[in-house]
Parts: sequence; structure tokens; C-alpha cells
Amino acid sequence: MNSELQQKLHKLSELKIYTKDQVMVQEGDYPSYIHVILKGTAKVIPSSINGMESLIDYLEVDDFIGDIEFSKKVPYIHTVIAQEKVQALLIPADKMIGLLNDVSFCRFYISNLSKKLNISSKKSKDLTTLTAKERFMNHISSEAVNREYIVLHTYEDLSKQLGTSSRHLRRIITELKEENIIDVSLKSIIIKEDYH
Repeated sequence: MNSELQQKLHKLSELKIYTKDQVMVQEGDYPSYIHVILKGTAKVIPSSINGMESLIDYLEVDDFIGDIEFSKKVPYIHTVIAQEKVQALLIPADKMIGLLNDVSFCRFYISNLSKKLNISSKKSKDLTTLTAKERFMNHISSEAVNREYIVLHTYEDLSKQLGTSSRHLRRIITELKEENIIDVSLKSIIIKEDYH
């Protein structure tokens, strides 16, 4: 988000700070605000019938919360929890109508919606066409810098994001180490060779 747009949003919005593990929005509630994350990371978590928690995605700086629900006039479809301290602008829903007439805001808003659609489409395709091992290698390969993947989240959170159990993820990591494809340290995973 450019500084001019950020200043405009500050004038229309309320700044709110969420502490680690604080619920930012609750599934089933109707949005009275649209959040824009300024600092920090949040987890998107759907409810589950069997009580098992899954993780859909992480939201980061410049990501919206409640944009889809606002557009469709429906309650929040997922709960969002602060992964760490999060600063967010809360745009009142009634101010959104006016903002949608602003070209720079519309570009920012549409860019965010298309990013979410792209991520959702890719995850859906991956879950239906790839094994957990392939999803894991795709994930760390796409996030790695110079073949090094920095572990930012717990393996439990990563397994939820990949649609598998943490136990199965540990087996996959052990297997990949034994195959000499990766090397694991406390905070990183080194990709030693291409995975096919």
C-alpha cells in the first residue's frame, strides 16, 4: 500500500493492536469493519466438526480481513487469530462504499482479492493432485532463498497448512533427510538437491 493511500485510510479508520493469540474476527459474526494488516501475521482457521484445527493460510502486511464477506454480505467464513502482535486498520463497513469509488483503493482491493483467489486455487489444486511429500517440497522450495527455507512457524502449523498431520510431516522430513534431499537444523531446512 502506498503512503498516500495509507494516510487516507488512517483518516477513515480505527487503528487496533491485537496481542498474540487474540481473536481478530470470529467465524459466524457479521463484519462491521474490514481489517487491513499494517504489521504482524495472523492465522486463518476454519471451524471443524471433529474438533481438529486446520490452518488455511497466514495473512500478512497489506492483507485484508473481511473483504470477501463484505462483498457478499455474509458472516465471516473463518476465524482469524493474531499469530504475533498485529496492528490493523479497521475500516468501518459503511466507509467501504465510498472507498470503492477511489481508483487507488480499488486497485489495492482488487489486487488483494485476486491474490486470495490465486492462493486458494493453487492450494485446492495441490490438495487434490499432489502427495503430502510433494506439497511439502513445493512449499519449502517456493519459500526458500538460496536453497534455505527458514522455519518461521511450528511444524504443527505447517502440517495444518499442508493438509496433513504433524506426525506424517515429521515422517516426510525424516524420509527426505534419509534420501539426502534436505538437511534440517533448528531454524532452517536446506534443500540439497532438486526434488522430482
